[in-house]
Amino acid sequence: MLVYRGPLTDQETNIYETQETFTRSNHRYFLCHGGGSVAQVIQQLGVTEQTFYRWRNQYGGMKANDAKRSKELEKENARLKHAVAELTIDKQILKEGIKYLEKL
Repeated sequence: MLVYRGPLTDQETNIYETQETFTRSNHRYFLCHGGGSVAQVIQQLGVTEQTFYRWRNQYGGMKANDAKRSKELEKENARLKHAVAELTIDKQILKEGIKYLEKL
């Protein structure tokens, strides 16, 4: 049984692992479709309304494996974006070096 312990901070909501978030969001789904109101479910889960709707948009209709894979892809995408940013900076530095050498 879940016990209401007050709304979670943004930092606390980021701590949830994908599996736990998925489980909680599925629990919320069954409570809502079982006749519970959104306010009751939010209170029981101990999350903010914003978190509730974010979970619904992010994990609604997903299976646990899909949610986990989605999280892995997000991490890989962030890593690749960082690599592209570093390579872009390196390219700009090399271009500036070439321009400097051409002036000599």
